[in-house]
Amino acid sequence: LLQHPGQPIRRGMRVLRADGSFVHGEVLAVNHLADPVVSGIVIATRDVSERRAAENALHSSEARNRSIVESAADGIITITDRRISSFNRAAEQIFGCSEAEAIGRPSGEFITAESRATIREFMDHHRGGTATFQVDALRHDGIVFPAELSMSVVDPESRHIFIAIVRDVTVQRAFEAQLEALALHDT
Repeated sequence: LLQHPGQPIRRGMRVLRADGSFVHGEVLAVNHLADPVVSGIVIATRDVSERRAAENALHSSEARNRSIVESAADGIITITDRRISSFNRAAEQIFGCSEAEAIGRPSGEFITAESRATIREFMDHHRGGTATFQVDALRHDGIVFPAELSMSVVDPESRHIFIAIVRDVTVQRAFEAQLEALALHDT
């Protein structure tokens, strides 16, 4: 502080209150010893306990949500301005593509052109809630597979951020086809 006249120095601290509890504080000090009007060190303090508690709650919430998304069995993809901005582990397995490879790609890259038109319509005009679609999806290697895609708008006002939840229904469709074939042969 003495070596840096006129430069504000900010530090965080914990302060013990008279009742024995601690509060988080912030101190701002400025050396004005060379200023003949002030001729001293100016110190301002403030209680930042509420801000610190809010930051901790936010970090906890983010960690909990990240854990949920990463452990989900369905692919969860965040789309921002029509580009992929997050891609969970299940999406990596479903599409055969790493998150690093998927980030920044156009949102329609993992579905066929036929399915893309329906999704584009939703993104252009939907103002809230969730819609579920049966689509033909594309793996990274070009293989087409049936998928169920649930989409929701994160911010209905701007319509710039969407969440897509993807489920590969290949096994389900094969099972349904087997049941249908068995039903046809039983009559």
